Amino acid sequence: MFQETSDKCLESSNLLKSTIAKYGTVLGCLLEFNTIQQALTKQDQMNTRNLLQLINQSLAMADGKGRMRSLQSRQTSLASGLGPSGSVTSKH
Repeated sequence: MFQETSDKCLESSNLLKSTIAKYGTVLGCLLEFNTIQQALTKQDQMNTRNLLQLINQSLAMADGKGRMRSLQSRQTSLASGLGPSGSVTSKH
């Protein structure tokens, strides 16, 4: 009877150890997955931030070029209304 009880205790102990090891493996995988997910999220945030900076730079450059074209257009318009000596000519 003692041997039978001892065997059952040993079997229960081994089952418990096995179950704990399996849960440990699952928890380890979940932790690794979470770490990878956080790293990917951080990388996505950095990529988004870099993309927004690049877009803002491109827009600023385009705005600067647009302003330059506008100034050149105004200068051309003004210059076409001036005579050779710089006096305003009439277009009547």
